[in-house]
Amino acid sequence: MKKLFYLSIAFIGLLICSSTLVNAQGVGVNATGAPADNSAGLDVKFNNKGALLPRLSTSQRDGISNPATGLTIFNSDCGAYNFNAGTPSSPNWLAINSGSNVAASVSIYANPSAPICHGTNVTFTAIPASGISSPDYQWQVNGSNVGGNSSTYSDNTLNNNDVVTCILSTSQSCVTGSPATSNAVAMIVTSVPSTPVINAPIACINTSNNVYSVTPIPGASYYKWTV
Repeated sequence: MKKLFYLSIAFIGLLICSSTLVNAQGVGVNATGAPADNSAGLDVKFNNKGALLPRLSTSQRDGISNPATGLTIFNSDCGAYNFNAGTPSSPNWLAINSGSNVAASVSIYANPSAPICHGTNVTFTAIPASGISSPDYQWQVNGSNVGGNSSTYSDNTLNNNDVVTCILSTSQSCVTGSPATSNAVAMIVTSVPSTPVINAPIACINTSNNVYSVTPIPGASYYKWTV
């Protein structure tokens, strides 16, 4: 009984000493029992073994309640390490390595391109990054939502300096950076010049040096006279 008591006391003392050593020097994991480096909280040394982080599917990862900022897992669906770059209440999982991950992105272009006349119907087309299937689109003009969930958007009411963008989002597995905002297309829109009214003199037949004129028209770049 005394031996068991002494052994218990010795074991408790060893735990206390070990705990102090761990708190002061960090945890050293190796085959020789060497302590951790003074600068490391965890110091793993092996030349024939690696380290494994928790391996989770995308749905299991997304099921983590309030994941800490910086929490890191291995995504078994995507073959990539993911870390939470957001907050516990608003996670934003990003990939550390590429694996089979696809970075969400989208580019747009206008047809016809600027400059255009006021009232011209312009069609904008969104091109998602390769590997993204069935994305959702939200078009915006000057930051306000317009159009429907489509890869194209048409508008014949654009004004000068209007800016068109598109936001792509997807719940597709192994896609990071969703939602993603496209490049901005700034429109140059000119007004259609009004019909000129000719100011004509009262002239007799076979007379010369008769002066014809029009009142200057806003938006007109040149005038072409014909007889």
